[in-house]
Amino acid sequence: MSDSTGEVSSAVILVRQMEVPRVRPGHRCFFDESHQHLLYQRKLGFEAVSLHARGVSALPFAPASSTVCKLAKVSLDKCFLAVQSSDVRLLVAEVGGRHQWQIEISMSRRGAVIQSLIGRVWTGRAEDNKKCGLLPGGVLWTDHGGTSQDLILVTTCGLEFYKVSCSRGCQAVRSLMFSTALFWYAAPARLLVLGTGISGGDLRPYWLRREVSNIPKFELPPPEKVRKLVLSVVQESAVLHSHDICLVCCYGRANIVHRASSIQVDIFAVHKEHCEPVKRLELGICGPWFATTHDDLLLIHISNSQSSLILDLSGDLKPLAVAHPAARHGSSPAMNCFYDGSWPILNPSACLSDRGSINDIQCDLAALMVRATQPLACIACVLRRGIRMADAHGGAVIIRHVVALVSNFCSGLLCDDRTRQLCEVLRLIAITEARGTSSNGYQQTHRSAKEIMGYNMPSIVLDQFELGRRVFTSAHFQGRAAVTGLLVYLGVLHQARKSIDNVLSVAVIRVLVSLGEYGELVQLFQYKVLPDSAQIAGAALCTESAALHQLACDMLSRLTEAKA
Repeated sequence: MSDSTGEVSSAVILVRQMEVPRVRPGHRCFFDESHQHLLYQRKLGFEAVSLHARGVSALPFAPASSTVCKLAKVSLDKCFLAVQSSDVRLLVAEVGGRHQWQIEISMSRRGAVIQSLIGRVWTGRAEDNKKCGLLPGGVLWTDHGGTSQDLILVTTCGLEFYKVSCSRGCQAVRSLMFSTALFWYAAPARLLVLGTGISGGDLRPYWLRREVSNIPKFELPPPEKVRKLVLSVVQESAVLHSHDICLVCCYGRANIVHRASSIQVDIFAVHKEHCEPVKRLELGICGPWFATTHDDLLLIHISNSQSSLILDLSGDLKPLAVAHPAARHGSSPAMNCFYDGSWPILNPSACLSDRGSINDIQCDLAALMVRATQPLACIACVLRRGIRMADAHGGAVIIRHVVALVSNFCSGLLCDDRTRQLCEVLRLIAITEARGTSSNGYQQTHRSAKEIMGYNMPSIVLDQFELGRRVFTSAHFQGRAAVTGLLVYLGVLHQARKSIDNVLSVAVIRVLVSLGEYGELVQLFQYKVLPDSAQIAGAALCTESAALHQLACDMLSRLTEAKA
């Protein structure tokens, strides 16, 4: 988030080279999204290079020397390797073992396992000209909690499902028949979407994820079908292209991003049984675009404007900022290649440059706070992240902007929508502080907040002293919005059985008295939300409410009895 000099980067979007071997010209290399690694074809087999963990894993495998490898994928348990030699031929082999099976796709018996290839030569034949064949990249591995690995082939005729194990071999178990032109796969969610129909605009999503129990499942269950999504903007005369659709996963949820027109993008949330329209986003400029994700943020990169839109799909879906990237490595022409889409996207947050380097696409949260076009929404977005106070400079920048923005938005009259956003921000701040206690009340608040918010709790902490000293005691912190936000903040802390600081309590009394909200202040005293202290009792005695005078006297009486 910051350089070694301690200066925050001025760019919101950063494209940084990763410490993995370059892809040299002439190398046969394949990206496996399920494992997040690159597979390099060597003379004696394959090498797997992870994008996130250093080290190279060797995958021994020795096909015939005449084998032309078009695609290679490793099973989830890394025991089997699927190697595609043509549009209709696939070899499945045990890594480091002797078991090998060949799959041939044909019109009569799609996906029939021809024979075991133990000790046989693997060569291409004239049958490769069949009409039914694998779509580009149409080899997927998954599992269902059983004793075998599941191989899924995406063909122009639909889906083919196989069970692969050393004891039972490679068995075809079922198929789904659809005329398929395109497909998209999101490995983190195990969501597979088929583009069917004449134009490819009839999207058929399937969940490949299954609940894994202690009891092994010997039969491969069918995928969980989601109701078909028909893209109405795709006319019969038009054809859907692969770059018109993108699958992104944010906050553990899968979404379909569709280019509805030259300047519009539709976002659909994929639920268990249906797809829900979430947002139609106006890009403001026509031209090619592509999407990546970083830290659960959706980044839409627009080629013509050389800019990126940053969206938080758990917020109000308005762009948090329009950013221009800065490259740590490479020149401006290289970044032009990035925006032109000539750099292939390997996974939701990495790309392959024209020089063969693997680059990570990041969003700098500290810089985002400075340049946000939706400040309150940006605060809530940042508080959902895993930012800690230990992140010295970046964390301090974020905290400073949170405090400043909350103070600014509390000054003056806020509309209902801004008041709601302010309450959401203060609620999140209170939840993060409640996490710092180990009482039973914290656990109850954690579960309740997660059910309400729908996402994991953040880990940045802004305590009562920090807010009370900089925000709640400020002369700008006044008005109905401030009262509403304060009550939400106190409610979460009280539910977590977190003691209220005296500075914060005095600020509560001052704000409520300035608006004449004596009834709400009396309730805070009666339910003992505010702690017993001489300072709080003195503030209550300075008001014009007889009921508060009595409650203040009761508080002083309890303090006297406690001292005795």
